Amino acid sequence: MLTKAKAKAAAAAAGKQVIVVKRGWLSKRQKGEWRGWRRRLFELHSNGHLRYYRNARVRACRSLPPA
Repeated sequence: MLTKAKAKAAAAAAGKQVIVVKRGWLSKRQKGEWRGWRRRLFELHSNGHLRYYRNARVRACRSLPPA
């Protein structure tokens, strides 16, 4: 598991360049009355940002800021 300290160290080692540390498919729960689980492509970046996409082809991203 990647901690914040390791992510920051990886970003510093990469010369402030943000790299994708981990990428994979996860299930995300939908909001609303018709709740269900949807498959999303998640990416964890070396700066701690977690981004997710509806599919691998369309790169319209949603972003979750680092905690």
